[in-house]
Amino acid sequence: RSLAHGVLYVTGASTLGADGQPAHGYKAGFVTAFSLDGLKLWTQAFGSDEDQYKFIYPHAVAVATNGSFASVGEGDGDLDGQVCHGFSDIFTVLRPVTLDPQLPQRLAYPSSRLVATQNTPLTPVQPTYQGLVTTWTADPALPFGLSLDPATGTITGPPLSVAAPQTHTITATGPAGAITFLLGVQVQAN
Repeated sequence: RSLAHGVLYVTGASTLGADGQPAHGYKAGFVTAFSLDGLKLWTQAFGSDEDQYKFIYPHAVAVATNGSFASVGEGDGDLDGQVCHGFSDIFTVLRPVTLDPQLPQRLAYPSSRLVATQNTPLTPVQPTYQGLVTTWTADPALPFGLSLDPATGTITGPPLSVAAPQTHTITATGPAGAITFLLGVQVQAN
């Protein structure tokens, strides 16, 4: 497993193929990406077409910032031009991944901690992100007086009461999935 950019990547092997993709050889490797709310985003299978009795066992997956992945493991079949030497050999698979451009990704606010002062206007705090986001929510709700714009994710105020530091989960949701950001918020006395 690997967690990057709000996406959980899982790797493994299957004799049945993965998500309708055929098994290559006896056991094929796969990488599947899930959003943090459990939505399956994509699956890529890979394996040896050399022989129906060959196997590929991926052990780890790493993800680049562009969404491409690398998987390493062992197998007894040729894979992506790499020739197996002996009964079992190690391998590395590098694959580009084209994500749905509408998938919310790389959600960030200027800081993971927001400290505001009671009854003092807050400079609007705007998120940055990629993809298509249609709704924004905060859980638990922001302190009294602060608001999260449900269409833009911008936080405005003035906060009207003192609030101890608390972590809020900001969720950006679109038609292709959702992503979250943990934002610590504190309101100090004026």
